Amino acid sequence: MRSIFIGILISACTEKGRPIHTHEGVRGDDRQKTEPAGNSGDISVSNRFSDLAEIERKATTASDVTSEILSPLALRILNLKEIESPKSYIQADWVRALDLFNRLILKEIAKSPSSGEVQRIIEEYVAAVSTSCEQVVMSCAGIRNFRRSPSSAEILKVAAKRAVDVTEYYRRLALALALKNQQFDPELLEMLTYRFAEGRNKMISDDRRALLKSVVEFSLSNLQMTSRSKTENREFLERLGTLNLIFRGDFGLSEVASGALLKLMASSGFLYDSSGKLRAEMISIITENLTEKEGFKERQNLLSSQRVFLPTAVGFSQLIILMNMSLSLIAFLIKKFRLSWEQNYF
Repeated sequence: MRSIFIGILISACTEKGRPIHTHEGVRGDDRQKTEPAGNSGDISVSNRFSDLAEIERKATTASDVTSEILSPLALRILNLKEIESPKSYIQADWVRALDLFNRLILKEIAKSPSSGEVQRIIEEYVAAVSTSCEQVVMSCAGIRNFRRSPSSAEILKVAAKRAVDVTEYYRRLALALALKNQQFDPELLEMLTYRFAEGRNKMISDDRRALLKSVVEFSLSNLQMTSRSKTENREFLERLGTLNLIFRGDFGLSEVASGALLKLMASSGFLYDSSGKLRAEMISIITENLTEKEGFKERQNLLSSQRVFLPTAVGFSQLIILMNMSLSLIAFLIKKFRLSWEQNYF
């Protein structure tokens, strides 16, 4: 799963070799390019923060933290030449400065969420994290350096929420996952659903669909780490459009991701309505698969004539899994469609 995620993020990280960044209020087709501070190469800034203690002291008394602390720090921390330097990765003072920088950004966002200067710094931050991501992403300079601070992923989550273009939204979520070293994050799992319907409708090119799929699959592979109530899990599955995602369309989730969703559906009672009956949408999906020209019933008939019984061969493995989990679903299939596998196959 990790290698797939890394490969997809590579193709999504750039547009014609350059990072994509979407500013709040800017349409996806009017993207602006934001370069990290000092990217021009004519600024030589030392990454050795011998004055870090003084910066921390000033941060506690500054009347304007953004202009007095954040903007000067941005010139040093978001400097592309320094990020690409192998020396920056081994400098503990750089990591301490990054921790301080992240904390102050999050504090200023909470205090002044619409601050234009803080927004500019966040966009530069995204560009810095994307540094050298044309190659292997998990070892590219930006990810390698910024993931040393756990709070870096929090900045990318903020940046994702401010993205107008849906592709940029999921690209930033992918970067946040990489910064967390692909460890489970409940908020990232929820953010997955916020714009998923829009993403499925608009991210239709091969590379963009692959980006969306990679974020979805990695997030879903960690579903077992959730500790929410059945009601919360059902609401999550509803927002994700789970039945359509698994049984309709061409999204093609991996077995791991599909299995995680199916288990959550079974454990949360998602297959049933408030009266305890099988959901009407589930009945509709079963009916479609049993009656459509290329559906389960037609493929079953073909294999029946060959005396072959292999659920995966007829493309209905998901429902077979659900049948193993749900006695009422088995009873429904037997009663409504009078399936008799013993007669057909044995």
